[in-house]
Amino acid sequence: MFQKFGNDQAGALASRIAYHGLFSLFPLLLLFTTILGYVLSGHPALRQHVIDSALGNFPIIGTQLRHTNQSLGGNAAAVAVGIGGLVYGSLGVSQSAQAAMNEVWNIPYVEWPNFFLRRARGLAVIAVLGVSLLASGALAAAAGAVFGGVATPIAFAGSVLVNFGVFLAAFLVLTAENLGWRDVVLGAVLSTVFW
Repeated sequence: MFQKFGNDQAGALASRIAYHGLFSLFPLLLLFTTILGYVLSGHPALRQHVIDSALGNFPIIGTQLRHTNQSLGGNAAAVAVGIGGLVYGSLGVSQSAQAAMNEVWNIPYVEWPNFFLRRARGLAVIAVLGVSLLASGALAAAAGAVFGGVATPIAFAGSVLVNFGVFLAAFLVLTAENLGWRDVVLGAVLSTVFW
């Protein structure tokens, strides 16, 4: 197992995915800050609630929110740059993940999908991740509203199921070879546990 890890250069593949993930994090923060500026403008009670939340402890945004009386600003150009950078960085993550999956499954490069199909698969994975984030948030909010104090275990179980489904779908979509769910279920279970 460790020899296979080394033969596939899994460490290098993982660092490439992490590099692109870090590259997509900064546009996401720009987009988040800009949207937060729009939402908080004219709502001092909401602004105080955000400052008192975990966001108030966030290194840059929290410090700015706590020590200034002016709200964060936002404009359409920052939103456009944030969305563009986020899509570009996310596609880098998905392309690196596809290369890693194809390398691990020993699929020859000539059998990899063409340029456009790789981008389409990448966008599909990004869409699945986005929907899963929304589903996890909605599940946690619904569990809290419906079940009250018992919400934490229900939300946790739902989150585990959503994450398992995301890993299963991602492993199937990211690999150029047509795999069955039985081929990737163990990897999806392990990924969910470690996630």
